[in-house]
Amino acid sequence: MNEILNQVFTTQQYKSEADRLRATFLYSITVLAIFGLLFLIYLIPRNGTFNIIDAAQNGRLWSQLWWAHLMIIISLVSYGFVRIGKMDIADWILPFGFYLIHIIASWANGFVSPLDYLLPVLLMLGSGLLLKPRDFFVAVAIYISLYTVMIISRANVDYPNELQYIGGLIIFAIVIYTFQRVALVSRIEGQNLEGAERFKLADINMQITQQASERQSLEVAMNATLNLILKNYPSLYHAQVFLIDEEGIQARLSASTGDVGQRLLEKGHSLAVGSLSVIGQTTLKGDVLVARAGTEDGIHRQNQLLPETTLEAAFPLLVAGQIIGALDLQSKTLSDLSESDRLTFQSLANSLALTIDSIQQFEAAKARIAENQRLAEQTRTALRDVERLNQRLIGRAWSEYLSGQGSNLGLTVNFENNSVTEDVAWTDTLLSSVEINNLVKEGTVIAIPLTVRGQIIGAMEFELAENEEFSPEDLELIQEVSNRFGLAAENTRLVEESQRTAQRETLINEITSRFQSAQNVEATLAEAARSLNDALGAERIIIRLGSPQETANGS
Repeated sequence: MNEILNQVFTTQQYKSEADRLRATFLYSITVLAIFGLLFLIYLIPRNGTFNIIDAAQNGRLWSQLWWAHLMIIISLVSYGFVRIGKMDIADWILPFGFYLIHIIASWANGFVSPLDYLLPVLLMLGSGLLLKPRDFFVAVAIYISLYTVMIISRANVDYPNELQYIGGLIIFAIVIYTFQRVALVSRIEGQNLEGAERFKLADINMQITQQASERQSLEVAMNATLNLILKNYPSLYHAQVFLIDEEGIQARLSASTGDVGQRLLEKGHSLAVGSLSVIGQTTLKGDVLVARAGTEDGIHRQNQLLPETTLEAAFPLLVAGQIIGALDLQSKTLSDLSESDRLTFQSLANSLALTIDSIQQFEAAKARIAENQRLAEQTRTALRDVERLNQRLIGRAWSEYLSGQGSNLGLTVNFENNSVTEDVAWTDTLLSSVEINNLVKEGTVIAIPLTVRGQIIGAMEFELAENEEFSPEDLELIQEVSNRFGLAAENTRLVEESQRTAQRETLINEITSRFQSAQNVEATLAEAARSLNDALGAERIIIRLGSPQETANGS
């Protein structure tokens, strides 16, 4: 049955709820008009009979009730316009068509029943519900004008009664028009007020979320938000923010307004998540909770610092479905919050939650960056220390290596006369390049230091003929050759050192094997002396066992 009614009285073609309600009203009017007129035509007795066939044969159904048939046709037409989505046309056709038919019927037949006087009143009332004030005024003006013309054109008219009737219609129309204007003004004012509230809410939300982009601290952002809420909603006198700790056990007070809020912050005020309190239940369930003070079965926990509170409301701070805390609002004048107020404050709580999350993520990212920079600086410092240590080790190794050679190594090659001489003297350009650790060019002479991992191990000098010059490509080649030379020299030293280490290890193994062939301690001592003589070439070797004190006491 419901499906049939939905098909017959469909309103899906209208988008707004108001239009759907108007369409339903028009459907109801047309259906009531059709059934009412059918009842009037076929069921109300006339001339003492209910016989429809006799009435039809006598022509009464059309000759006396033709206006009712026309009204049925107009009702069906209006129904059709409503069904195809042309409700504005139906608003005019239905009442104005009935007006016109009533005027014509009154002119032709005169008023014959009280219904004839009541019908214009009902039509006027329906017009007031369907038409806009200006359209209603035009429709009523046309009807009264036509009705007045009809009265004047008729003979034997009771003018006093007719004028009283017209005056009554005019007064009734004025009353309906006044109500229409009042309703329209109220609706406009309500829309303006609602729009102003939405604009204020949007502006507050924008200011709250803008704090994240301004890179304010979390404490500053939360305090600014709370003060903004109190400023725009005078019915509230205290506001605070609770944030759940990392363990998810306690909801700790993170921001609060006024001197009372400062005292609560200094005390480290907190409430357990899930405790019998507004904050405890909100942070546990994520629901909006509103509690009145003084009720025995309520969950409001009176705070001695806030004795004037009559109502406390907590709104969850949600980020991606996760509860991170609650916005707590308190009033000393309200006894309850409307659904609109709850939606408004929850919207503010949502904006605050996003701001808190953004600031926390930014601060966490900034902390990670600072930590990474600290670790990077530690790594750079460690690398510099390692580099300095390597330089010292390389410098010491080369110093020992050169000492083992008996003197500094040096070589001078003269390609003009194909002479090669071992020369350890340092020229001025060589000394300059070592002092500044960089390439030095003086005329046709260029000197460049030889380095290994930043440690200078020597220098190299080039001299061209007087008419030649070093090109930039030549300088790059010299720089690259010096680098490769330093690495090659270091590799050669390491190979020689490895060879000496291997030789020394071999010698130690040989000496150790001689020790193992001895039959007693005296033989071991003798073998040790001979082995050290062979290895070191020492002319005299002294070996003693025991301690000096034991030797002195035994003598």
